[in-house]
Amino acid sequence: MRLIHISSLCIIYSFSLAQDIVVDDFVPLISTDEGDPRRPTSPGGGGLEPIVNVCDETNADNWFIYCSGPLLEAVNVHSLFNDSKTFVDMPLKEDPVYVNDKFHEVFANLTVDQINRDELLAFVNEYFRSEYLLL
Repeated sequence: MRLIHISSLCIIYSFSLAQDIVVDDFVPLISTDEGDPRRPTSPGGGGLEPIVNVCDETNADNWFIYCSGPLLEAVNVHSLFNDSKTFVDMPLKEDPVYVNDKFHEVFANLTVDQINRDELLAFVNEYFRSEYLLL
């Protein structure tokens, strides 16, 4: 069984032997007084555990490249790829902090809308490997 967090709902999926996805149940998130979202540990279970975001500063050293920030926003605004998944599947050629610093250096004082699409594509090609090179 796999729990996937989508916005304010958790959808629980189970996989059959044929690997078909079947939606079993919808489980709304439960928030504590402190605003900490939690979810049931299992369907019908009594325990609660915190939701761990897949991509944020607490568990990903490159979150500012792939999760949020001006580089990701620019790639999406300028529609460099046919879908939003392609870019986040492209591995970095350099350290994420270095790439982020270079992005801010190259596109300093420009809003995301002001960034030239061709220059952005050249930047991505210079600092990211093609998704198709993944093993």
